[in-house]
Amino acid sequence: PIVDIVAIHGLSEDHNETWTKEVNWLKDSDMLPAAHPEARIMTFGYPRTLESRDVSPADGLILIAKALLRQLSKKRSPLSCNSRRPIIFIGHSFGGIVIENA
Repeated sequence: PIVDIVAIHGLSEDHNETWTKEVNWLKDSDMLPAAHPEARIMTFGYPRTLESRDVSPADGLILIAKALLRQLSKKRSPLSCNSRRPIIFIGHSFGGIVIENA
């Protein structure tokens, strides 16, 4: 792959269902994979709600953004020669805010 595409869902959504109407356009072989066969397409999932007794919504956002960065670092480790590959982010609703904070 020459590029990574990372899709991040919104609140009250699911990392797979968000991208599906009749087909999952991130995974269906006639959709995004057909348009960009050179891309590695990934989703990032987090809990559907920020409600927690222990963490404020703002702190929850920061924790989610940090988790995104940790997971990307693991997938794109320097040992695998992927660390310099461009990334395209797709954010749905709150997913865009997660991207912005990461």
